[in-house]
Formats: sequence, C-alpha cells, structure tokens
Amino acid sequence: MTLSSDTFVPPGPMAGGVPGFFFGLWEAKQRYGNPAVTWESLLRPSIDMAREGVEVGFSLANAMEVNSDNIKNDPGLRYRFQEFDLLKRLTHLSSDPHLAVY
Repeated sequence: MTLSSDTFVPPGPMAGGVPGFFFGLWEAKQRYGNPAVTWESLLRPSIDMAREGVEVGFSLANAMEVNSDNIKNDPGLRYRFQEFDLLKRLTHLSSDPHLAVY
C-alpha cells in the first residue's frame, strides 16, 4: 500500500488500510442496505471478537510460524503478537481491546 506516489508502507500493521474504506462501507449501507439493520449490529461481531478474543486455529498458527521472522522484525507486529509462544498458539485466544473501542 502506498500513502502517496513516493511513500511506500512496508508489510505490517499499518499496511492494511485503504483510505476511505469505512466511508465507502457506510455509503453502501446508506444507499443499498436494509434500514432495519443498524450499523452497530453490523460492527458488533467484530467488536466482540476484538474484545473477547478469537481462538488461534491451525491456519493462523501456521501463517505466524512461516512469517515469524517478519513478526519479530516489525515493531508493530512484534508488539501485537508478543504474547504468542510457539507451543501455545493453537489454544490461545487472540484479542485486542484497543480495536474494540469505537
């Protein structure tokens, strides 16, 4: 992802955003969505998962193993995944209460 034509954002936690993404979702909901379905009800499952955690399954644990050098070398990823021990990954609940604040 690039922030501008001359700024490259390397892989990591800051590389996942697209400017205007949530505004676009909001606009699509306003124009084409069911009025009986609230924005809060659409976001609630993600908020709850961020707050309460998501079980780390085989695919995520494997992806983390394959990318362990990238995780260790990136300050944001290292901070986010520092709690993971290779032996405990498959039973761990991954959560991030900061993502649950809206």
